[in-house]
Amino acid sequence: MLKESDFPTDELKEQWIKVRNKKLEEMAQYIQRYFHLTKVRENKSSYEVQGYFFQPGFGEVRMAFEFSYENVAKFTDLFDEPIEEKN
Repeated sequence: MLKESDFPTDELKEQWIKVRNKKLEEMAQYIQRYFHLTKVRENKSSYEVQGYFFQPGFGEVRMAFEFSYENVAKFTDLFDEPIEEKN
């Protein structure tokens, strides 16, 4: 599985982070609508996703999910599309 450290340049790393975060936020939104991602931590075999959603009358509700790399690969195309350097 790809990790931030797999990318040789900061530009490629930033592209990867942007794509990764978008896919993980979409995955979390299947569980909780309107979930907004605020932080991702890469663990040995999973991503820890932290964020929040706003509940009218109650306010901001913070939550965290842990998605295994296997489930991310199964439910998204994150690892299917390589990030290539722009020429």
